[in-house]
Amino acid sequence: MMLFDSCLTIILVPLYSFVFVEKPKTFPSIAQATKPTCETDYVKSLKKLFMHRSFVLLLFGYGLITGTYFGISTLMNEMVLIHFPGQEVVAGIMGAMLVFAGMVGSVIIGALLDRTHRYKAISLFAFIMSFLLMLVYTFLIKIEKIWIQFLMFILLGFIMTGYLPAGLDFGAEITYPEPEAMSASLLNASIQIFSIILTNIASPILEKYGDFGSNIFFCSSLLVGAIIMGCIKCELKRTYAEDEEVDDTKSQNIEDSIS
Repeated sequence: MMLFDSCLTIILVPLYSFVFVEKPKTFPSIAQATKPTCETDYVKSLKKLFMHRSFVLLLFGYGLITGTYFGISTLMNEMVLIHFPGQEVVAGIMGAMLVFAGMVGSVIIGALLDRTHRYKAISLFAFIMSFLLMLVYTFLIKIEKIWIQFLMFILLGFIMTGYLPAGLDFGAEITYPEPEAMSASLLNASIQIFSIILTNIASPILEKYGDFGSNIFFCSSLLVGAIIMGCIKCELKRTYAEDEEVDDTKSQNIEDSIS
C-alpha cells in the first residue's frame, strides 16, 4: 500500500507541475472579478479573520460537526463490532456507504446554497438533523438490526459529509473580500484539531462505557455546534458584491442603449 502511494505521488507531481495552470483564464465568479488586485497582507488578513466574530464562531461550529464526523468514521469499526461481532466486512461497507452518501449530499447541498444563498438556515438544518439522527441512532442501535446501522450511517454521511464543502463556502461568504484560501485553510485546520480532540475523548469513553456513552458524547458535540451556529450573524458579503456588480452592469447597459 505504501509503495502504491509513493508511485502514485511520483506520477502526480509532474502532472501537477506541467498540466495544471496557476489560475483560470476567466474569473470563477463576479465577486472575484471585482475584488481588489493589490497584494494581500496575509498577517493582516489573518488578524482580521480572528477578529471576525462570526467567522470565529464558524470555526468552532464547523470543527465540531466535522470533528464528530471523523470521530464516528474512526470509531465506526469498534461501534459496529460491539453489536455485530465478526462483521468486519460489513463495517467496511458501512464506511464506504458513509462516504458515497456524502458525495451525493455535497452535490445537493451545494446546489441548494447556490440557488438560495441560505447559508445559515442550511447550516442549522445540517447541524440539527445530524444531532437528531445521531440521537435516534444511539437508542435504535439497541435493537441490533443491521439495516438500522446502514440506514443511519447513510443518512449521517449524506448530511455531515455533504456539509464539508458548504462550510468552506459559508466561510468565504461572510469573510469577503479576505482571500478565500485564508478562510478555507483555517477551517481545514479546525477540522484536524477538532477531529483529534473529539476522537481522543470519545475513544476512552467507548472503551469504558460502550458505544452508548460515545454516541451521547457525539450528540452533545453536535448540539453545542448547532447552538454556536445559531449565534452566527450571516452577512452575505460576497453575494452582495456580486449583486451590486450585476446592477451596475445593467445600469451601464441601459445608459449605453439610450445614448
